[in-house]
Amino acid sequence: MSSEKTLEDEDTFKILIATDIHLGYLEKDAIRGQDTYNTLNEILDCAKKNKVDFILLGGDLFHENKPSRRCLHSSISMLRKYCMGDSPVTFNILSDQTVNFNTTQFPWVNYQDENLNISIPVFSIHGNHDDPTGAEGLCALDLLSASGLVNHFGHSHSVERIEISPVLMQKGSTKLALYGLGSIPDERLYRMFVNKQVTMLRPKEDQDGWFNLFAIHQNRSKHGPTNYIPEQFLDDFLDLVVWGHEHECLITPARNEQQLFYVTQPGSSVATSLSPGEATKKHIGLLKVKGRKMNMQKIPLKTVRQFFIQDVVLADYEDLFTPETPQVTKKMEDLCYAKVIEMLEEAEKERIGCPLTPEKPLVRLRVDYSGGFETFNTSRFSQKFVDRVANPKDIIHFLRKREYKDDIKDEVTIDYGKLIKPTAVGGLRVEDMVKQYFEAAEQKVQLSLLTEQGMGKAIQEYVDKDEKDAIEELITCQLEKTQRHLQARGVTTEQDIDAEIQLFRQSKKNTTEEENDFREAMNRAKANRLERGEESVDQDMPDVDMNFADDDVVASPAPTRGRGRGGRGRGGRGRGKAASEARPAGRDRAQKSAAASQSRSIMQAFQASSQRFQTKASTSSRADEMIIDDSDEEIPVMKAAKAPSRPALSSSSFSKNSSQSQTSRGVEFDDSDDEDNPFKASSHRSRK
Repeated sequence: MSSEKTLEDEDTFKILIATDIHLGYLEKDAIRGQDTYNTLNEILDCAKKNKVDFILLGGDLFHENKPSRRCLHSSISMLRKYCMGDSPVTFNILSDQTVNFNTTQFPWVNYQDENLNISIPVFSIHGNHDDPTGAEGLCALDLLSASGLVNHFGHSHSVERIEISPVLMQKGSTKLALYGLGSIPDERLYRMFVNKQVTMLRPKEDQDGWFNLFAIHQNRSKHGPTNYIPEQFLDDFLDLVVWGHEHECLITPARNEQQLFYVTQPGSSVATSLSPGEATKKHIGLLKVKGRKMNMQKIPLKTVRQFFIQDVVLADYEDLFTPETPQVTKKMEDLCYAKVIEMLEEAEKERIGCPLTPEKPLVRLRVDYSGGFETFNTSRFSQKFVDRVANPKDIIHFLRKREYKDDIKDEVTIDYGKLIKPTAVGGLRVEDMVKQYFEAAEQKVQLSLLTEQGMGKAIQEYVDKDEKDAIEELITCQLEKTQRHLQARGVTTEQDIDAEIQLFRQSKKNTTEEENDFREAMNRAKANRLERGEESVDQDMPDVDMNFADDDVVASPAPTRGRGRGGRGRGGRGRGKAASEARPAGRDRAQKSAAASQSRSIMQAFQASSQRFQTKASTSSRADEMIIDDSDEEIPVMKAAKAPSRPALSSSSFSKNSSQSQTSRGVEFDDSDDEDNPFKASSHRSRK
């Protein structure tokens, strides 16, 4: 080995990266019970053979929050076998270890413990499966940490503010800042990022000389409006993000063009669900870092059980059968049998030359039986493959696409990114969203009887003042006035009713009559509240004193946060005495009637409401509640501009400088397969 090669080795970090091992998954299964243990053994053996500096785990080492004794015994045995020894550790920890490892009574890295002989340190954050619980906030990783086998980091104790302090390492001339954040409920963490309650600390000196590596365990794909963490939320000084929790293997680093860092998603090492994302070939990564350069080498796992999945749409096989074909069920079974055989034959070919791969693969056939087809007995079908697959009970999965009416147009899409500005997150108003939604919506989803301005004001009363009957009484008031107008005009046919309603609605839009409707509805709501014996929802402001201009939907200061986002306990919706009282039964009846009245025609609705209006005296009718759902569109609350500025921490050895120049720094990524020289000369990447 040449001196130049030796110099490179002395300055190069070699890190084995893996996530979501899910040790103990299906450990009681007769066929698959040993799978996770075999794979962990392979991962640790690979680390030892490649002589890595340390192992980085991205969460979910264990599948259960309380692993079985067999699971704990196996993990401790394997970690002791592969991670203890006489091989020296050639990098140093420069940061304050009492801050980095603050969840243990031994707040220092395990290889520096004089009572232990560690050859391969393991650094791990916790995932959502093995997260800390209980009064002490302990998890299974803390057991391994107390035994000196794993360095558990990235555990945040506060639910109000998170400060991520890096583990600072140095090997030769290479400096590595290892950040970690264990799993936190996605919606809570999303809200904390929006409110700028997450801070990533940085070294004060030579900030551009550090390679910044971040391990996170959260939803990367969007599962809801706030049930994920956008990459744009992360700080732009990072160089590489190791993303755990997502099981699809996308280990090749992908560059985020907005934040200008790379993201690697190693994926799980075991298939815990029979979904397409799990069918991707499983890998772990060997990351090499020297200075500001990095190289990721993919290492395929050989002990992972094969998984094959196919989709079959029965309607595409019209030349073979239709729903009216005699013995169509038998022909459907024959088709599915042939598809399963194809996957088994492919599995046999791939296993050639791989003795470590389990013999029985996982097979899933998703059958779309839309178009009038019937399902067949999957249990009887599965009996044909009991000795050939690892999951004979759930080979077939029937699904059917939701059918839509032909005359319904595509769903309206609204660019909420243009409506919501990052600086105005705290001042969003529901009534403004209602107005903007209906201004941009197509004709089929426009209000046909109610007015946008009145509905927006009623929603404001409900949100700001907790006026429970505001929306209900506004609907009732406008419905009754429309009925009286139609009766006065003598309209009888359904077609004429629709046209007359539109004319009447347009005639009173943005007029004093619309304001009078709102005043009357609020007076009714106030009367209902007093009748129930509840106190005024706002003692400091008049109940109905809102002389708004046409363009000014709201005159009072905007609320800092809508209701239902926290601040009150579960079920507490009122104030004062009303907060502790039982919820009126009338609202439950209104909710039940809402579902039942959706299928009625407009004539039936008016007839039923007219009868109710004629028989009532002073009690208001309960109209259907309106539900506004604005959760289907992507809402990029924070845009990928510069990271928000954080206050300097004078008492800490770190400070964050998010306004650093992007023109003179960057990390070079070499994705070549040249293992002997992973760092080829390349032009310095500038970050703009």
